[in-house]
Amino acid sequence: MTRNELAADLRTRAAATIGIGTMLGAGIFVLPAIVGGQIGSLVPLAFLLAGVIAFCNALTVSELGTAMPTAGGSYHWTNRALGPLFGSISGIGDWVGLAIASAFYTLGFGRYLGVFLSLPPLELGVVTLSGTQLGAVLAGSAFVGLNYLGRRGIGWAQTAIVATIVGILIIFILDGLTAIRPAALVAETSIRPSSLLSATALVYVSYLGYGKIATMGEELQTPERSIPIAVLGSVVVVAVLYVLLTAIAVSVLDFSALSGETPAVLAIADLAFGATGVALMAIAGLLATASSANFSVLSASRITFAMGRQRLVGSWLTKLHPRFGTPYRSLQVTGVLIVGLILFDDIVLLALTASAYHLVVYGLLNVGLVVLRRTDDSYAPSFTVPLYPLSPVAGVVGSLALLAVMPAPVLLATGAMIVASVVWYLEYGKDRTNEEGALSRHILRRSSTMPDSAVAAAERARPERAAYSVMVSLSNPRTEGDLMALACNVAAANDGMVHAVHVVQVPDQVPLDRGPEQLDRFDDQSESLLEAAEADANNYDVPVETHLIYSHRTVEEVFDAASILDVDLLVSGWGQSSWIQQSTRPDGILDELAHDLPCDILVLRGDRFDPERIVVPTSDDENSAMCAAIAADLGETIDSALTLLHVVDGESQRPGGERFLADWINTHDLEGATPLVDTRGDVEAAIAAATADHTTLLIGATERGLLSRLVRRSLVFDIVEEADCSVIIAERKQDRGVVHRLFRR
Repeated sequence: MTRNELAADLRTRAAATIGIGTMLGAGIFVLPAIVGGQIGSLVPLAFLLAGVIAFCNALTVSELGTAMPTAGGSYHWTNRALGPLFGSISGIGDWVGLAIASAFYTLGFGRYLGVFLSLPPLELGVVTLSGTQLGAVLAGSAFVGLNYLGRRGIGWAQTAIVATIVGILIIFILDGLTAIRPAALVAETSIRPSSLLSATALVYVSYLGYGKIATMGEELQTPERSIPIAVLGSVVVVAVLYVLLTAIAVSVLDFSALSGETPAVLAIADLAFGATGVALMAIAGLLATASSANFSVLSASRITFAMGRQRLVGSWLTKLHPRFGTPYRSLQVTGVLIVGLILFDDIVLLALTASAYHLVVYGLLNVGLVVLRRTDDSYAPSFTVPLYPLSPVAGVVGSLALLAVMPAPVLLATGAMIVASVVWYLEYGKDRTNEEGALSRHILRRSSTMPDSAVAAAERARPERAAYSVMVSLSNPRTEGDLMALACNVAAANDGMVHAVHVVQVPDQVPLDRGPEQLDRFDDQSESLLEAAEADANNYDVPVETHLIYSHRTVEEVFDAASILDVDLLVSGWGQSSWIQQSTRPDGILDELAHDLPCDILVLRGDRFDPERIVVPTSDDENSAMCAAIAADLGETIDSALTLLHVVDGESQRPGGERFLADWINTHDLEGATPLVDTRGDVEAAIAAATADHTTLLIGATERGLLSRLVRRSLVFDIVEEADCSVIIAERKQDRGVVHRLFRR
């Protein structure tokens, strides 16, 4: 069974090396000579200014990362704070920006590869790849392939690579410190501030690595400690190295004599140690650009992975490799995009565009931090930015200032990305995602005191699924109260409404338009049933609509009603008096319905709903995740005590089980839940033991086709029927394509 979660196996040291290794890439090994041609001796100042802006943004990243350590990083935080519309802009911008940066890094790799191996041009039809491009394509393809293998077991290798790069740079810095001439650093006095800002915008791409640490927050063992140390520490270390290296370059080199194709660091190495120095610096350049590209690819794939989990992109992107546990489909898409970008072979344009996309993302993050601080009571970071709100405001101002001086083609590309993201959300994501940001909730809950334009904008951007609705199928007065209690509590937790539906089955021989007069003896019972449901909903202060339906087809009509009403969840009973057990439909129809649910479904066994103490057997599938969401809803409205059960085979597996539950609690926001690891290896026995101490068993369906199995009494776990407590079975909706429908087994 494939888990759509990521293993938490990264420590602080590994996280810091990811940040440093990603930043010490093509930025310092390629850009100084290019920037020097624009602003001369002010190159160190440009790197310093970019570092200051990066540090302001890194403070925000650190706070958000400790509050929400999850895959996707900036996308997830923007989505949580500002809603899925801005989340789409952030996610797509960050993903494409990382792909652009990866193309930039691999082109840098291709240049340094040329020091040792001169690759010939390659003609591919109408496209001709230069030797540098060919090296970049080979490198980019290799990095995508390597990421299939995951991160486990290579932490020490990454540390060694970064230590080697830093060590080589320190050798040259120590050798060149005495050559630094302060007078040379301020020689340029005629450079306009706009030119300095333009150069700062170009070199900002050198600082993109710190944010990638937080995109893997879900994989960090101690994110509350690791993220601030790794993020802020990596920015400071890299900024110091950048400023010192460029100060040496300005002091000993004549930038006007260098071409953009000649890296300044190689010129420094040649002056210091001759051919040996060039070879040593070229090795550092290869390692640095490779490290930057590799971890940019890794981070980009995790962003699309996170967006897939929130249904803002195709859900197939959430699939993990069955052996390596990596989001391999995201890697494939990212790899194709990188190779396509390499064909442009314009390092400056790629660097500027990557910076622009990320500056948009960081601007949204800083705004999102302020929104969360002011509107979300559950927002509880373990690290908070100093001098709030000056720090996030400085991040916004700095990011906008750099964007303002970007060339027109870059601004057009950035604007196109924003427009495309908005269109994508409105046309695809709006009616699929059920995430709603803190900002829109804040505005809509206070609509009477907010400007009409703000309320209208929040309504337009709100996900269609944010108007959450639950349909409850009623068939018997004895079970009505419990089913309505379950439905109303879930609806209340999601600010939703309830549709109470009662289907009266009319014999096939009776026309439907004559149903009411033929079944008038049932009319009073049906009306009483729906009146009781309406009264129960009013007691829970949940909006309710009642529906009485006459039909020849009981089962199909319930599902048709769920489709027509476009509900998010169907709540039904399971017992001798329920519509499920009364069904007389052929097995083939039941199978078809059971495998094509119109929405998520909850089935309550019998006539008892007692959620005081809930136990949820945990596994790694979507039905178990649905149980987590339902448990969280009941905990919010009823204050239920929640126990999470995980079964392992033997005492030696207990640490792994505890780790699984800790990850599960963090991923599904179930703080306060009690983890319970059972080591007997017998799932049914473990559930039986757990239900003895609990009032409700909430369990995910163990395979597709819940409905037909209920009718035939063929559930996998016999204990579900025998448990001496309430039993709720959950099954997530799963869409099927036309091919599956025609050729299903």
